[in-house]
Amino acid sequence: MVMAKEIVLPVTFTKDTHIAKVVLNINGKPSQFQLDTGSQTALHLPLNTLQQLPDTTKNQNTNKSLDLSGKINKTQKFQIKHLDINGLNFDNIYAEELKPWGWSYSSTEEQAPAPDDNLPVIGLPLFQNHILTLDFAHKKIIIDDGKDSAQINQQWIAFPYKIHPKEGIVINLTDQKKPYSLVLDTGASMSFIKGKLLPAAFNNSNKTPAAKSEGATLRLNKKGNPQTVKIILTNPFVRKIPIRAAIMDGMPEQFESDGLLGVDFLKKYSVKIDQKNQQLWIKPVF
Repeated sequence: MVMAKEIVLPVTFTKDTHIAKVVLNINGKPSQFQLDTGSQTALHLPLNTLQQLPDTTKNQNTNKSLDLSGKINKTQKFQIKHLDINGLNFDNIYAEELKPWGWSYSSTEEQAPAPDDNLPVIGLPLFQNHILTLDFAHKKIIIDDGKDSAQINQQWIAFPYKIHPKEGIVINLTDQKKPYSLVLDTGASMSFIKGKLLPAAFNNSNKTPAAKSEGATLRLNKKGNPQTVKIILTNPFVRKIPIRAAIMDGMPEQFESDGLLGVDFLKKYSVKIDQKNQQLWIKPVF
């Protein structure tokens, strides 16, 4: 019998942006990373770090990506043959040079808090051969080698999902009028839905764009706070815990999903992801 191997890593959240951070021990050296399951690249690392890693090959092509602000980023691509991460083996890892991306919002006149542009980023593909458990309510993630997926207990409910090739894991929620396909994104502090997809009652109301914003803007109420819509999971076997998704206008047309599920969702539901066997499970936290 081969025993499964797993590691449990503490998660911390930035004070202003609520972005999840973990410390990984890579090839014996600890480093802090931002966890972003919305990224379709395994690792985003500073260029000098990539150039110093052993068994790392630079790709001749560059990668183009679009963030929610509509900004196009061009980055150099690399392939890392092998990494030891906290005692687990990771092979044939695709990485990119780290460049700032993203979109931020502030409900005050002060400048919106921005992610740490110098913080390396972990994307979901890093765990393509492992089972990843996101347990944000208890401030931890669990990574195991994927040998015991058949032993997952009955508290976890298998949940249907799709993989968007550029945007990541997509699951369905509903406002009880229509379903919405939302990307599971640990890099988003809040969940949101494209305003143009909502029923007419929402879109006939007054729209107030967030101050000092370009491109994508949150729809605000008279107090200057984001307008929200209540959504729940579509699966009848999972306990319904309402999520207040903010309404976003002006999203880039290239973003094809209906919105994002952020950290607010992941603090109410734990999620277990097995990419290798194309399985996903959800468990209410409370």
